Amino acid sequence: TGQENGAFGGIQWGEMDAYDTAAKAYTFYGYQNDGTTWSGTYSIAGSTWKGTSTMVVKGTKYWARSEMVLAADGKSATWTQDLSTDGGKTWVKFQSQKLTKQ
Repeated sequence: TGQENGAFGGIQWGEMDAYDTAAKAYTFYGYQNDGTTWSGTYSIAGSTWKGTSTMVVKGTKYWARSEMVLAADGKSATWTQDLSTDGGKTWVKFQSQKLTKQ
């Protein structure tokens, strides 16, 4: 769980993650206090995490794909996410971040 503040005010959120041994993948489900929900799966191979998910924001469904690559030293990572509004037929870059350990 957490809380974030931004240009449009604050939100509270939570997420549950679990490992599915049969599928050999992680599953997750998240929510925000504004009604936004998301769920999906991700897998880890070496230093790369890849995921697919759906989210519902103000009644509109979006599909997402993401990738995170950890640096060899384990102190940073790059993360990107693309979104689709048509079930994954077309994609647009949504966000990217460089994460660093302090």
